[in-house]
Amino acid sequence: MNYPELPAVFFQILNSFVTLGKTQNLSKAVELLGLSRQTIRRHVAELERRTNEKLFDTEHRQYRLTPRGKILNVEAENLLSRANACLSNELTTPFDLLNIEMIVDEQNWLFAQQHPVLDIWSEAPPIIQRGLEAWTNGKGDLDNVAFEKIRPYMLVYRKYRGEWLIVEVGEKSAYGTWVGISNAKSELGRALDLGEKYNSILSYWRKPYEAAVNSGSAWYDHISVCVPRFLDGPPIPVNYQRLLVACKFPDGQPAIGIFAARTDNCQIPNMPDHLFTENLPEYLMEFDI
Repeated sequence: MNYPELPAVFFQILNSFVTLGKTQNLSKAVELLGLSRQTIRRHVAELERRTNEKLFDTEHRQYRLTPRGKILNVEAENLLSRANACLSNELTTPFDLLNIEMIVDEQNWLFAQQHPVLDIWSEAPPIIQRGLEAWTNGKGDLDNVAFEKIRPYMLVYRKYRGEWLIVEVGEKSAYGTWVGISNAKSELGRALDLGEKYNSILSYWRKPYEAAVNSGSAWYDHISVCVPRFLDGPPIPVNYQRLLVACKFPDGQPAIGIFAARTDNCQIPNMPDHLFTENLPEYLMEFDI
């Protein structure tokens, strides 16, 4: 197979494109990347030349991705993420299932392992099994009656202007009961934010969203993490399983539905034993509904 010859700075070009797409501001991209304005413009121009597509519209010094630019931006970000994971030895499991190790410092970290969706029937707590049943029976339609029983345990996201925003928090959901339902509902209409220090961990949490929506599929993983429950709070360890499914709102717009359950049944290869802290019994969500 013949591949096009790529420039030596190919990944730097992608990084400039992804960063400008996120910030929508050339000065901010310059600050984050440590490159000149001319270099970033040149990188974008090179991508536009190679794709033969306009990737940005500019107005009042703001750079907004074109429809084609939005598609390519997602692919570019995934490519950079995969490259970084490869260099960090994060891709260690068979069948390209993602294994992640992120250590921010001695008190803040995340370990995660993606598992086949089929394993839900043998490994997952009932909440996640019921979530998968509801998604299948309801054909991903959030208005379908199949979601009625599981809805209080569900978290729903909508994408708006390039950001995944929380638009629904079930009162019995893992997130709602972890941060407190009042705090959780205060996050409605916002993107989850724990501070710049935790951006890499938040990036992993959001990693499957685009993949699930674009493929209309599901993502299942086991996670052990120690971060604050909310902005400026102390880091607290927690273990849980997560099922993320592509859904749609009544108007046909895409949504992400999340079913999570706190459990110590988290199979995560390469996680150091001394970092794994069992959930307090009152936090476990291994009950049926």
